[in-house]
Amino acid sequence: MKIELSIAVLIIAILIAGVAQGSRLVAASKIKSVMALTKASLISSIKDLVFWLETSDISNITSATNGAGAPEDGDQISLWHDSSPFNSPGFDFIQASPGKQPTYVKWY
Repeated sequence: MKIELSIAVLIIAILIAGVAQGSRLVAASKIKSVMALTKASLISSIKDLVFWLETSDISNITSATNGAGAPEDGDQISLWHDSSPFNSPGFDFIQASPGKQPTYVKWY
């Protein structure tokens, strides 16, 4: 009976781990889909585009809360790189005042 209970607990643990991994894969897939949509959108063909703050690519966003790392939900944003294909190098939008920094909100 102890062996059966151990096997049942093991099966439940494997199922829980599978569901958790599946949700991470779905979130990563959503991000890649959004990034592909924005890069293929008409916005990249606007010749007079001054700047583009791309929200789906968090490598362009610097967290003031955890330093140079990628932002996490609720972090303050200190720097945001321009993603415009026409500005090379692009602009850096910096907000040094903590009270005025935008808050990063994870949407997925």
